[in-house]
Amino acid sequence: MTPPPIEESPELEAELLKAVRGPHSDYSRAELEQTLARLIREEKPAHPSSRRDTAGN
Repeated sequence: MTPPPIEESPELEAELLKAVRGPHSDYSRAELEQTLARLIREEKPAHPSSRRDTAGN
Protein backbone atom coordinates (compact mmCIF):
# COMPACT_ATOMS: atom_id res chain seq x y z
CA MET A 1 0.00 0.00 0.00
CA THR A 2 1.43 3.39 -0.95
CA PRO A 3 1.35 6.30 1.49
CA PRO A 4 -0.92 9.22 0.69
CA PRO A 5 0.74 12.02 -1.30
CA ILE A 6 2.22 14.87 0.70
CA GLU A 7 0.30 18.08 0.24
CA GLU A 8 2.62 20.85 -0.85
CA SER A 9 2.43 24.15 0.96
CA PRO A 10 4.54 27.28 1.44
CA GLU A 11 5.38 26.04 4.95
CA LEU A 12 6.59 22.69 3.62
CA GLU A 13 8.68 24.43 0.97
CA ALA A 14 10.24 26.71 3.60
CA GLU A 15 11.12 23.72 5.81
CA LEU A 16 12.65 21.81 2.90
CA LEU A 17 14.76 24.83 1.92
CA LYS A 18 15.99 25.17 5.51
CA ALA A 19 16.99 21.50 5.50
CA VAL A 20 18.85 21.78 2.19
CA ARG A 21 20.69 24.94 3.22
CA GLY A 22 21.62 23.57 6.63
CA PRO A 23 25.12 23.02 8.00
CA HIS A 24 25.47 19.87 5.91
CA SER A 25 25.18 21.71 2.61
CA ASP A 26 28.16 21.95 0.27
CA TYR A 27 30.90 24.43 1.05
CA SER A 28 31.10 27.48 -1.14
CA ARG A 29 34.27 28.22 -3.06
CA ALA A 30 34.92 31.23 -0.80
CA GLU A 31 34.67 29.05 2.33
CA LEU A 32 37.13 26.54 0.88
CA GLU A 33 39.56 29.29 -0.11
CA GLN A 34 39.35 30.84 3.39
CA THR A 35 40.02 27.46 4.99
CA LEU A 36 42.98 26.81 2.68
CA ALA A 37 44.46 30.25 3.43
CA ARG A 38 44.10 29.65 7.19
CA LEU A 39 45.74 26.23 6.95
CA ILE A 40 48.65 27.63 4.96
CA ARG A 41 49.13 30.42 7.54
CA GLU A 42 49.00 27.95 10.42
CA GLU A 43 51.26 25.35 8.82
CA LYS A 44 54.45 24.86 10.76
CA PRO A 45 57.57 23.19 9.39
CA ALA A 46 58.02 19.63 10.58
CA HIS A 47 60.57 19.07 13.31
CA PRO A 48 63.82 17.73 11.73
CA SER A 49 63.77 14.60 13.92
CA SER A 50 60.29 13.72 12.66
CA ARG A 51 61.34 13.61 9.01
CA ARG A 52 61.82 10.28 7.31
CA ASP A 53 65.38 9.53 6.27
CA THR A 54 65.27 9.51 2.46
CA ALA A 55 68.78 8.02 2.20
CA GLY A 56 67.59 4.76 3.71
CA ASN A 57 69.85 5.03 6.78
